[in-house]
Amino acid sequence: RLVTGIPMPPIPEPPPLPDVEIPAPWLAIGHDEEPYITIVNSLTWQKVIVHFEIPGPARAVLFNYDSSLLYIGHECPPYFTVVETAGWTEVPLEGSSEAVASSSDRISTWDIGTVTGLAQTADSERSLLALAHQCPPYVTVFDTLTWQVVSAGMPELPMSISRVTFSPNSQTMLITDMCRNRRWIDTADFAEWHSIASRGRAATFMDDDTLLLGNEPIDYYAES
Repeated sequence: RLVTGIPMPPIPEPPPLPDVEIPAPWLAIGHDEEPYITIVNSLTWQKVIVHFEIPGPARAVLFNYDSSLLYIGHECPPYFTVVETAGWTEVPLEGSSEAVASSSDRISTWDIGTVTGLAQTADSERSLLALAHQCPPYVTVFDTLTWQVVSAGMPELPMSISRVTFSPNSQTMLITDMCRNRRWIDTADFAEWHSIASRGRAATFMDDDTLLLGNEPIDYYAES
């Protein structure tokens, strides 16, 4: 029961809600049959209507650091497609596009082969994108602010690679080739590959740039 005439203290304003960054809910799935890639809203699990096409099966998909772009590596030329997620339209990589600056080294003129792996640095100020592909030099690194190749002087690898990743501080790039040999290179100059003695498929960087490796067992044998 309410009693009148008794002064009540004012109700304080609630504290402001903390700023919480909600990640984009998109999920990209590459597959062998047309349309070769499917985008799903993971909050509603509804398929997203897109306004682009890729010419062959998608072999690698990756959103950029703020999910404004989707990178797709696929079979069939030009082997690599960039999509703007605001309207799900393809971004031209040459010509007079304002979204992506043109370059004298235009991706569409390269016969790099199927792109099988993608990796991007987490630092938006130094936005490097690595493409692992089937033809020499087997890995190519771009600065996505200008789409200039920054790995032109990198020594060529002996075979195609299956995996590429960057360290959290963007200073190291690690690759795994098709024979499960692993190498790393300093991204400051891309001057020299350094081999890792052990072989294996699993490799990941921790937040403090520590590298964790999953190694294959050593084959022991005896001659008869």
